[in-house]
Amino acid sequence: MVDSPVSGGPIRSAKGELTLMVAAKNDVFKECEKVFQAIGKNIYHVGEKIGMGQITKAAHQILVGATFTAMAEALVLGVKADIKPEVLCEVMGNGVAGSFLFSSVTELVMKRNFKTLGNIGTLHKDMDITMEVGKKYNLPLYTAAASFEMLKATKGLFPDDDCGAIVKVLEKIAGVEVRKTE
Repeated sequence: MVDSPVSGGPIRSAKGELTLMVAAKNDVFKECEKVFQAIGKNIYHVGEKIGMGQITKAAHQILVGATFTAMAEALVLGVKADIKPEVLCEVMGNGVAGSFLFSSVTELVMKRNFKTLGNIGTLHKDMDITMEVGKKYNLPLYTAAASFEMLKATKGLFPDDDCGAIVKVLEKIAGVEVRKTE
């Protein structure tokens, strides 16, 4: 038996560059390695116990949810204060918080493209699993909980959009829009 959640969304999936978090007995992992390599670029054997892959994914999703939420808050705050979104994206993208996720999402948000990344419902589902894992281990997940609530609001308002639509919830509150100006 193999437990192997993936990360990378539609962009990396299309390129065969998913990250796999594989839990399986060592011999099973080795036997299936070529299959993993066919769909993934980064393959991690996270343990032999089934379920460890899902827990690794749940932990990873805390960072994903927090990044989407923080990115939206940062962009909307800056735009509300009359800072050009291009400047915000350049500064933050080149600062310590810059990442593949930040760069790819902000580029799409600036173009008002909310159909390219994974659907908001998928991340909401993943964060629901994360919250359940936290309950199982009796661990408060404060940041994950805040992100989960923002995902829930976004899913309710923009169910057909991707995860970048989190910014639209905050835009409604702030009365601004994060859009390319140049």
